[in-house]
Amino acid sequence: MKKLILHVILIGIFLMAVLGYDNKTANGTVTIPDGCNYVVAACVGTTAPPYLNGVLMQPYSTVPATGILKAIGIHILPNSINQELPFVMNGADSISFIYLDDSVCTRLPAVEGYSAAGSVSGNLVTSTNDLVIGIVLGSNGQVLIKGDTVALTLVYDTLTCRIGYITPGDSVLACLATDESTTSGYWYTPPPVWINTTTSVLVEPGHWVTTSVYHREYYAFNSQHPYGYFIYGVYEYVNPPGSTTFIEDFNSATYFGSQATIGTWYTYYQTWVPDRYETVSSGYWQPQEPQWIQTGVSGQISCCFISIADVMIGTNYISRPLIC
Repeated sequence: MKKLILHVILIGIFLMAVLGYDNKTANGTVTIPDGCNYVVAACVGTTAPPYLNGVLMQPYSTVPATGILKAIGIHILPNSINQELPFVMNGADSISFIYLDDSVCTRLPAVEGYSAAGSVSGNLVTSTNDLVIGIVLGSNGQVLIKGDTVALTLVYDTLTCRIGYITPGDSVLACLATDESTTSGYWYTPPPVWINTTTSVLVEPGHWVTTSVYHREYYAFNSQHPYGYFIYGVYEYVNPPGSTTFIEDFNSATYFGSQATIGTWYTYYQTWVPDRYETVSSGYWQPQEPQWIQTGVSGQISCCFISIADVMIGTNYISRPLIC
């Protein structure tokens, strides 16, 4: 009886495990290891799931081709045949088949997405008995894939693509996929900029200026009338502006002489002179902060994360099909 109880306890504490994996780039066969009851396929190049032993696998997380990145996807298939089985790529460039034991269903929703800024993150509902599978595809590399800041255990590892798994530490896994590439470029320090502090200085305040104008009125001989009398004109000379104005003609038997003065006087005018300023030049050179001149293209990123449970989760349970 004691041996039986111990055996039951050991069965109860079994946890999901990765029994093995295969990375494929062409149609062929895979050998399903003993004890495997769940196959996961992480694909690059298409969102369509592959065929395993003639059965179309079930898609759980996909990101279509976006930007310069190819499509990716994670697909699953419950499996009870532990032997060599044929598969068809169905449009994929590469597939990583991952073999699990003690798996029951895949949780929804997945964490998935694309970013042109090189980073995708999200929280995935899990449990400590789950196993999370993730894939990241980037444009520059080196790409990173993490759960709760811990790098996934990798089954496929290139500069621009990584596929791996991790056991969550609690009921939520913080998923992060990044393209850590450093885009090419250089630091450039712009020339100093002249800061102009030129000011205007008052050198003469506004004031009134008085101007005198000289007036002179005089007679001037114009002509002699045929009957013998003289014709004179009266004129006014003004300076400034230094001009003469005719006033009137009159006849006289008396000769007054040319430009005989009648009278002189002055008039006065005031003109307002506004404030007068002078410009005083001043300023200084201000150095500029260095600027990063990017000459490369920022990394793009696509990723998928799914969590596989060892118990049935609501309506997400996937019954195992008959595989011949």
